[in-house]
Amino acid sequence: MFKQMKSLKEEEPILFYETLLLMDMNKTLDSLELNEEATIKVTVQELVEDEKF
Repeated sequence: MFKQMKSLKEEEPILFYETLLLMDMNKTLDSLELNEEATIKVTVQELVEDEKF
């Protein structure tokens, strides 16, 4: 499981972080309100950009 998650993080970091946040919130993409979806996108973008440095 760890290898799969590590691989996903390397190949698709946006999808990786979105999934972690959704799991933490106990939500699905379909159940998000617009403000939650926007917040997740901004948060994920920050996480991905921070990882590059």
